[in-house]
Amino acid sequence: EGVDETSRDEFDLLNSKGLLAEPTVVIHGTSLLPSQFESMGAVGSKLVWSPLSNLLLYGNTTDVRAADNAGVKISLAPDWGPSGSKNSMHELKVADLWNSEIMDYQLVEMVTSNPADAAEWGDFVGQIKANMVADLVVIDTFHDDPYRNLIEAIDADVRLTVVNGKALFGDEDIMTALK
Repeated sequence: EGVDETSRDEFDLLNSKGLLAEPTVVIHGTSLLPSQFESMGAVGSKLVWSPLSNLLLYGNTTDVRAADNAGVKISLAPDWGPSGSKNSMHELKVADLWNSEIMDYQLVEMVTSNPADAAEWGDFVGQIKANMVADLVVIDTFHDDPYRNLIEAIDADVRLTVVNGKALFGDEDIMTALK
């Protein structure tokens, strides 16, 4: 937490104690310098970015370009209720507005495969492919680019939510057809 030297010192202490490693997931990392992201990238540590909360609390957010350039895998997630988005779809919009250099597919990876890998669940969730748990969301289509569809979607655009292969939420016509 934080954006000052004390926060950077905490990261350096973590690193000096040998606790910066592949399973390490840094939440926020707003104070970190490019060299610290390079240390993370060198050992395969991950980052969780919550731009809305960072902007509201600190007036700035994590240097995700430096993290990405250092090879750090970035996940995007809302922070706590008082200063965060209410869900990942809302956080996607903040991330998209804040940093236009991030490609649409990268933003979508930040809410799908990257968090699955960070939680070490990448063999089960985070992608649509054979032998994966069927956790899916179906969004109305209004762009040719499927990534842009998700980034710009609002709650009302969610047509269907499937968890572990079971339709749990969706438009009445779809839910009825799926029984």
